[in-house]
Amino acid sequence: MYKRQIERLLASSAPTEEIDEDEQEEEGDDMKLTSLQSITDFMTCAGRTLPDNIRLWARRNLAVARSNEVSPEERRHAQRALSIMMNIQWKSNYFEAIDPQEARRILDEELYGMERVKQRIIETIIQINRTHTLPAYGLLLVGPAGTGKSQIQTGIGFFDHMLEGFSKHGFFDLNLSCDGDLIVDSHHTIEDSGIVLGNAIREAIGDKSGIRRFGSCILPMDESLVLCAVDLSGRPYLVFDGEFTTERIGQMDTEMIKEFFYAVSYSAGMNLHIKVLSPGNNHHMAEAMFKSFARALDEATTMDPRIQGILSTKGSL
Repeated sequence: MYKRQIERLLASSAPTEEIDEDEQEEEGDDMKLTSLQSITDFMTCAGRTLPDNIRLWARRNLAVARSNEVSPEERRHAQRALSIMMNIQWKSNYFEAIDPQEARRILDEELYGMERVKQRIIETIIQINRTHTLPAYGLLLVGPAGTGKSQIQTGIGFFDHMLEGFSKHGFFDLNLSCDGDLIVDSHHTIEDSGIVLGNAIREAIGDKSGIRRFGSCILPMDESLVLCAVDLSGRPYLVFDGEFTTERIGQMDTEMIKEFFYAVSYSAGMNLHIKVLSPGNNHHMAEAMFKSFARALDEATTMDPRIQGILSTKGSL
């Protein structure tokens, strides 16, 4: 199916007008610019790569090829001349060709679903291969909210487990890889992961227009019960009320759980409260903290059609 899509896209460079066999381009190069549309696209996106005199000549011949005031033979001649001239590499600073099939393989490996997004990226790659330069437009990819898919490797097993729970229960797609100085301790790895996650949250919510801003969750984990409340106010503040009875859970220092949430709250610019209402097993308390944070943040970042602009009487956060 994908091969057919690529062939269909590449075939879009075929001439829009019927040309005699002796006037057609030689076979074997799918990236030839032959149609008036592909030549026009090239002139728009990559005209600056042509010498000045060739660019002026091309504009004049393009006008002839489009004109209804000349004979069909003159239009075909102008179009064929344009096709030949536009397929000459006039400068050496072109973008290297990108293999669409290899690009598709990478997209399938890195992105789950999102078929329309992948297809649009492939179309843009094919245009780059045609014009040998970046297109004159940008891509703004807007899609559905996350699904909770994660790929996490920090070198700290229990920390990975907590982040996977955060991703799954908050429906946040999270890809995190960290190569920290674990030979020393876990401090830098966990703290820096919190800073990076907080920065990602801040960038993702943008100006906070249309989102609920506030979120909260009381989450049970067997005998343990944890409350988490979030305000994406832009004013960082952490209140952490929970005591662990062991120094470590697996390879994760329990004192670093508070440090992680501190790093997230301050880099994201959020007011974050975490309170253990009913203590119990240390593993259960930690897991309830991460999951309740995920649920509260999911609620705070949810779009609400009733909210026009930013949810603040000040007009900004």
